[in-house]
Amino acid sequence: RSDAFYRARRIGLRASDRMRGARQQVFVLGGKNIFENLAIEEWLLHQLGRRFDAPALLLYTNPPCVVIGRMQNPYKEANLSYLRARNIKLARRRSGGGTVYQDDGNLNYSFVQSRDMLDKQANARIIADALRLGFGAPSSVTARGDVLLDGRKTSGCAQRITGSRSYHHGTLLVDSDLGQLWRCISSPASTRMNASGTASVRSPVANLCEFAPTATKMDVMHAVALRFLAERESEIQGDNKDQIGSPSEEHPWSEVRADHIEPDFFSAEVGELASSGWRFGASFKFEHVVRLNLSSLGCSAQLCLNVGRGMVLVSGSRCAIEGDNSNSSDSTSLSAILEATLREDGIRYSGSDIAKALQRAADSHPRWRSALEEAAEQISSCITDSWEEQLE
Repeated sequence: RSDAFYRARRIGLRASDRMRGARQQVFVLGGKNIFENLAIEEWLLHQLGRRFDAPALLLYTNPPCVVIGRMQNPYKEANLSYLRARNIKLARRRSGGGTVYQDDGNLNYSFVQSRDMLDKQANARIIADALRLGFGAPSSVTARGDVLLDGRKTSGCAQRITGSRSYHHGTLLVDSDLGQLWRCISSPASTRMNASGTASVRSPVANLCEFAPTATKMDVMHAVALRFLAERESEIQGDNKDQIGSPSEEHPWSEVRADHIEPDFFSAEVGELASSGWRFGASFKFEHVVRLNLSSLGCSAQLCLNVGRGMVLVSGSRCAIEGDNSNSSDSTSLSAILEATLREDGIRYSGSDIAKALQRAADSHPRWRSALEEAAEQISSCITDSWEEQLE
């Protein structure tokens, strides 16, 4: 008999009974677009109580990407220059929580259930039990709903509640590139930013493959799906109204595709999730302190950029000249020019936009050209042009 049969027995559900009488459903996504997958997850949430009543489990994988929480600041949470250089997408999800890195070695799970049934720890125990019973991994669950392997995080989670519906979702590190994980979520500008919103809690992490070297992502999908079906078998009441897709004999799940979804909803949701206005502009106001070395004047300048909705705000942005020549008339004049430039309307928070504004100031003030061009060059290199669309 197959390994899946014996794993099913260990996890607590006979392989022959995987779908028999099970009112709950397991779905998988075959697509590899982070924005489309998030849109399908949102659509599935809104089908609870319409297409199905019982809790559902969604499993899917994304290509390399960084996903921030609803209330987070991408400039502080991610290394945007690193992401841009490697064409790694940045997304903002609709749930809260912290920043995560995902790749082909990571498995995403989402428990879609009524608000009354939402229980992060119970859901996390399903994941932990699947790892322990299916692979002998030393799993445990924290009060936050994270899953640990030998004390290190292998699964972090977040939740979204809307009306009577909810989902509780998370990442599960199977064989992820942990080196790239840390490079992607380590922003070089984080210490120079004063930002409100949710800050990520960094923790030591572990891949499942460290404890179960032969485990594949498909093995893990089977283990989690079967544990979910076994755990929920005796808890569910109510019938499915309209099953989405059909489970196969080989797998205990149904595939959800984009063509299952209302086209208007899907295109609108993907468009918003992929937009720069949502990914970057939805951040709370924050202040970014940039220090410039103005060698042509023998001093330095500290720019305090007040940023809101992806724009440098007219009010609050300021400049201070530092060094031996900070009190000279030249420094005072330059400070006034820099502040006036920062307070122009319509400057986006991007290195190229701010540098262009400083270059215009240099053209208008020839006496300060060298200092302003120095400032433009340094600004261009320290603030990422993160407003570019990433739809492909």
